[in-house]
Amino acid sequence: MGKHYKDYVLKSDSYFTHEARQLNLHNIIFHNDATCVSQLRMNRYAFAKLCDMLRAIGKSRDTKHVTVEEMTALFLHILAHHVKNRVIINRFMRLGETISRHFNHVLNGVIRLQSHLLKKPKAVSENSTDHRWKWFKNCLGALDGTYIRVNVSEADKPRYRTRKNDIATNVLGVCSQDMQFTFVLPGWEGSAADSRVLRDAVSRRHGLKVPRGFYYLVDAGYLNGEGFLAPYRGQRYHLNDWRTGHQPTTPQEFFNMKHSSARNVIERSFGLLKRRMASSGRDNEPTSGYSSGRMVKHQWTPQEDDKLVESLYKLYTMGTWKCDTGFKSGYLVQLEKMMDAKMPTAGVKACPHIESRVKTLKKQCLAIAEMFVNGSGFSWNEDAKMVVVEKSVFDLWVKEEETIEATAANEGGQSTQYDDGLDGIEVSSTQPQASPTGCSQQKACKSSDGWTRGIFEVSSSIKNLVDGTMVYLDKIGNAMSEDSTMKKEVAAELQKIDGLTLTDIMNAGKDIISDSYLSTMFLSLPEEKRREMVLEVLKKHTQS
Repeated sequence: MGKHYKDYVLKSDSYFTHEARQLNLHNIIFHNDATCVSQLRMNRYAFAKLCDMLRAIGKSRDTKHVTVEEMTALFLHILAHHVKNRVIINRFMRLGETISRHFNHVLNGVIRLQSHLLKKPKAVSENSTDHRWKWFKNCLGALDGTYIRVNVSEADKPRYRTRKNDIATNVLGVCSQDMQFTFVLPGWEGSAADSRVLRDAVSRRHGLKVPRGFYYLVDAGYLNGEGFLAPYRGQRYHLNDWRTGHQPTTPQEFFNMKHSSARNVIERSFGLLKRRMASSGRDNEPTSGYSSGRMVKHQWTPQEDDKLVESLYKLYTMGTWKCDTGFKSGYLVQLEKMMDAKMPTAGVKACPHIESRVKTLKKQCLAIAEMFVNGSGFSWNEDAKMVVVEKSVFDLWVKEEETIEATAANEGGQSTQYDDGLDGIEVSSTQPQASPTGCSQQKACKSSDGWTRGIFEVSSSIKNLVDGTMVYLDKIGNAMSEDSTMKKEVAAELQKIDGLTLTDIMNAGKDIISDSYLSTMFLSLPEEKRREMVLEVLKKHTQS
């Protein structure tokens, strides 16, 4: 009986399993292009070509039971959908050890293909007619860093923690003018600065090489040096700065506008890669607020919105968290602590809850501000807390905004999608409209366009948010205005003090202006005492 089971039953079961695997593989790869792209993120022709390259160059070989096609398919499926080993066991009917072994086998093969898969950089020619790149002769492309989430041990998490509190690796990517990657350097910790990663890339034996006379476009996070061209600091730069009709007023702003339009190619390349491959996106590591690779959506209440805006304002007025670009890294964790103290039962986390909500509130405020700044015919109903506008005026405004959005998209810009920030707003299909003559009428908004529906109906749900938000925004604006005025007064009074050199004025001004207490004290002192205070401040520089 035992011999019969071994000779016939096991063989029959093995044969059936082999047939099942072959049928499953055929359904995934060879059934049609649509299924192949859905499962592996490439069509059948590209898949076959990759398998041929792995055999010819990557040194991959069929084993007794597994073909190169099956190895490559499970490798691509893991990257495309970011599924765990135990999921692939059922999907491909293989043991976990077999899957892990063949995944690494294909990975090593792909690494051997790098000289064939990565495009050779080609400089922008003198007679280029590309509207983005014709301004940058001899430019090889653009580079930037991006974060990709990883799983590391508890001891290594501090080194891999980014400024947004994610555990990720900082990957340097370099691409050509047509969004083809030419160089990639993975492995650096998320806490490492982009400039540090680039310095390592150019110092490696087989690292990034920039021929003399050529260069790459980089953002302001990198130094402007030989081989790397950064934008002017302190000037408008991002594409969103130009989308509302602003035109450059100086040569520096014009350069930054063209620089941003061309360098945006690396941002689009990263975005396309992360949309195609789930293992490169934000759902790489399940953290608080994530479950099974999907984000748990938190329904924010008006009370939570009010406390969040209150915490943001307090963080701003504290001064220790401010920086030139907004808030310093780690401010989301600080907001989480403040929210937990105000509303312990809310359970909101820095990422993704607070980070997502801050972006949403910003988009909502930008949408309303856009109406009043660049639109005409809009008014604010203080009693109902609503935006009031005539239907025809609003429809015309929406068409203009859609035209701007389409233009920005065609130019490769990062346009502001207001509709993305209005998904969680409760809306009504009928809104009161006020005409310029004062008469009112009821008109239904049944447009299927999310852009039109979102902004048109935002007025009904803004009641609970605007009360607190507007007050805090006014306070922030007044504080910034007062701060700027005080700095100018301190600088003017320092120039009136006799006996101070330009260096003395700069050193004393830097210390006094940076401290609001010293600034207030300096301006409140009589003129004869101000000189004594300045000399005391300068003693620190003399001693150092």
